[in-house]
Amino acid sequence: MIEDFEKATATWAPERLHIEYFLPPALPDSPEARPYTLVLARTGTEIAVPAGATILDTLQANGIDVPSSCGGGVCGACHVDWLAGNPIHRDRVLTPAQRERTLMACVAASADERLTLDL
Repeated sequence: MIEDFEKATATWAPERLHIEYFLPPALPDSPEARPYTLVLARTGTEIAVPAGATILDTLQANGIDVPSSCGGGVCGACHVDWLAGNPIHRDRVLTPAQRERTLMACVAASADERLTLDL
């Protein structure tokens, strides 16, 4: 039913819609996934993200604590501000305006070789 609603309202302005997901949708495998580097602006730390890995998993594996809950881009708990680069947004909670500076670390990736986070 939610998918039908999304299709029916695809041309509506985002601020006119409110959808709540009870389970995160599965992220499809991306054949064009490639590794990239996260830059943590506050410390200058650079962390390699392997192809197909999530930003959240990579940060947590490197001792960077980022709150998380659903792991699927629907709850908004793992929001992180980004400063430079081109994030690939695959969440279902951020508005277009919010995506200009924020990403959901559990599902976002980078279209560039480097992505700078406000961490």
